[in-house]
Amino acid sequence: MNSGILLLRKPTGISSARVLGPLKRSFPGARIGHTGTLDPFAQGLLVVLVGSATKLSSWFLKLDKTYLAEIALGAETDTLDTEGSIIEEAPVPPFEKLRTSAREFCGTIMQTPPAYSALKVDGRRAYERARRGELVEIPPRPVEVYDLDISPGDRSDRAVLFTHCSSGTYIRALARDIARSAGSRGYCVALQRDSVGPFSLDGAVTPEQVAEADDPEALLISTVEAVKRLGSMPVVSADSDSVRHLRHGKAITSVIGNLSIPGEGPAEIMVIDRSSGSAVAILARSEGAWTYRVVFPGAA
Repeated sequence: MNSGILLLRKPTGISSARVLGPLKRSFPGARIGHTGTLDPFAQGLLVVLVGSATKLSSWFLKLDKTYLAEIALGAETDTLDTEGSIIEEAPVPPFEKLRTSAREFCGTIMQTPPAYSALKVDGRRAYERARRGELVEIPPRPVEVYDLDISPGDRSDRAVLFTHCSSGTYIRALARDIARSAGSRGYCVALQRDSVGPFSLDGAVTPEQVAEADDPEALLISTVEAVKRLGSMPVVSADSDSVRHLRHGKAITSVIGNLSIPGEGPAEIMVIDRSSGSAVAILARSEGAWTYRVVFPGAA
């Protein structure tokens, strides 16, 4: 197969990009990419797309996520994590005040991303500008916090934050803003991503397990199974003639009538090969007309 989704347990102390490097030896010749950066100091679930599954990146990038973070209270660093220098200090707030402040951050909120982030500002990464001492101004943007809970840490100046949020939410910024709202300062001392959409850290493997596996491909979730778990589009099967037609990018109109599309007519469908079960294409409908979104090679 050499194609599918790998649930990787990223360790602390390494960037999301660097952790992918050794995987190329386990999946030679395959394209590899992740679907949402984790900061070097953070750990947890990194969803990795291998081979033709990289064509699914746009669906994975928008998935919601859950995180568990430990916040240090009474100080703020320039990076909002342990890798930066303290730039502000303030009294540690009573926990009940912190809890009350945290409740303000459920729902749709306007969040200013950290200056030390991978976002581009005038064509350059924000963190590159910040490291050069430049003043980085990133406008606030809306994010969605679906669920949030804060509890006392094992020290009086620590708190533990659970968050279920939309893609694009910065937990470091959330920790900063909750602490500021409580009249204090705060930064993340630990951060773990527990889930991405329907995919959980419980099912993830370490980079060492991938490297030591006799058959690394056995660790992959197939492209079709991954789409089924997403639940965002129905999966319909096609006969060999229709499969050949779609893989050659021919007119969809002559094939679509042979497919059993359920319900009122979804906006997108995944077509699979009836005989092999492999992914063939993702088709999208707009104003009644079908178009190609993705075409997969054989045995995807």
